[in-house]
Amino acid sequence: MGLSALAFAEETIAVGAEEVTIETATFEKTRVRRIPLNELRCWRETYLPLAPWWTWAVKRLAATVAGRLEPMAGAAGPKDKRLIGIALSRATKKPLVDDWGRAVPGSDKLFLCL
Repeated sequence: MGLSALAFAEETIAVGAEEVTIETATFEKTRVRRIPLNELRCWRETYLPLAPWWTWAVKRLAATVAGRLEPMAGAAGPKDKRLIGIALSRATKKPLVDDWGRAVPGSDKLFLCL
């Protein structure tokens, strides 16, 4: 059941002027999470187990908000998660970091392109 939910899930991440909205639709149910930009510390590539923990992914992408990690892009592969993280970093002007707080390679050059 868990893998089929992942296979048929659709996730939309929208960056607005004041918040990031994450909509996840699975089996005709939609879950909406809102992250105020002033509470968003950074985007994080992590190896920590995050929901959906049953995915085959080893590397995960999350937003760091109020001391917790908000997972996203569960079905994306590592390269796609990196691209999504860089795009979110660019859109929100918040850094993309690894588990040790270091900037993810390539994400620091992103702001030179703006």
